[in-house]
Amino acid sequence: MKKNINDNIHELLVKCLLNEASPEEQLAAERWMSEDPANRRYAEGYRKLWEESRALARTSQVDEDAAWDRFRTKLHHRNRQKAKLFPLRWLRFSAAAAAILVVCITGIWYFHHSSLQTNYVAAEVPLEKVLPDSSVINLNKHSSIRFEDGRERKVALKGEAFFNVRKNAVKPFRVYVQDAVVTVLGTSFHVRESSSKIEVSVETGLVQVIWKNDTTLVHPGEKIVLNEESGRSVKDSAKGALYRHFIDGDIVCDHTPLDQLVEVLQQAYGASIRIADADLKKLTITTTFHNMELDDILDIVSQTLGIRIEKNGEQYIIKP
Repeated sequence: MKKNINDNIHELLVKCLLNEASPEEQLAAERWMSEDPANRRYAEGYRKLWEESRALARTSQVDEDAAWDRFRTKLHHRNRQKAKLFPLRWLRFSAAAAAILVVCITGIWYFHHSSLQTNYVAAEVPLEKVLPDSSVINLNKHSSIRFEDGRERKVALKGEAFFNVRKNAVKPFRVYVQDAVVTVLGTSFHVRESSSKIEVSVETGLVQVIWKNDTTLVHPGEKIVLNEESGRSVKDSAKGALYRHFIDGDIVCDHTPLDQLVEVLQQAYGASIRIADADLKKLTITTTFHNMELDDILDIVSQTLGIRIEKNGEQYIIKP
C-alpha cells in the first residue's frame, strides 16, 4: 500500500471529502481505490473518521494553523518524503475541518475496529433479507454479505446474490466482489462469483462495473462476465434470468444456451450433468420452468431440443 499512497492521492481524497472534486477527479479516486483493497480501506478511514469526528471537532478549541501544520508533518512522516503543499484554496478549512483531518491521519486504525457492520449468511438454503436501507437482497445458499451504511452503502459479497436496491440519489450502493466494484443508485441486479469469474446481470436500472481499471456500464437485459483467468471481460445480452431459481423457484430461459442452463441446474439441484457432444452446448431454449423437479425439467429439455438424456448412476448424460 505504501507505494500507492502519495501526496497526490491525499489531495484527491481531501477534495472528495469536501465535495470539491471534479467528475474526472472522482473517477480517478475510484480507480485508485479499486486497484487494491488496501487503498479502499485507507480511503474509507479518511471518510469514516471525518464523519465520526464531527461532534468532537465542533466542541474542540483548535488552533487552525497549528492543526494544519501537524497534519502536514504527519503526512510527511508517513510518506518519508517532502510533503506537497496544497494550493491556497485548500487551506480554507474551518478549525473543525482541520481537527477532523488530524484525527483521520493519526487514527485510521480506529475505523477498522469500530465500523458498524451487518452480516448475513445463507447456509444450506437461500435467504431473503431487508437491509437497513430498505433494499432487499436474496442470497443463494453458501453465500454471505457484509453490509455497511455510511456515506455510501457498501456490500462485501461472497457467493451469489440478487439485489433490489432502494433508490438514493446521494448515497450510492456498491458491491465489492473479489477485485470488482459494482455501483448503482437504485436498481435490481444479480451478482455471482466463482474462483474463475464474476457475472453481473441487470434487470432494471443502470449498473457501473469497475474491474482492472476498466469501467463498464451495464444496461437492463445485459450481462457482463469478468474472467479472472484470461483477464478479459465480455458484455452480452443476459439470455434470460436463470438466477431466479433461488429467488422464486423459476428458471427463466430466453434463447439460453444449453451449457448455461446445465450449469445452473447442477448448482440448483446439486446434480451432475454432462453434455457428451460439444455441438449440443450452443443449442438454445426459450421457456420458464416453474418450481419443477429436475427430472421433469430434463424431460422438457429433451423433447424441446430433440436430444437424449440418459442416467448413469448419479450422473445425467446429454447426447444427440
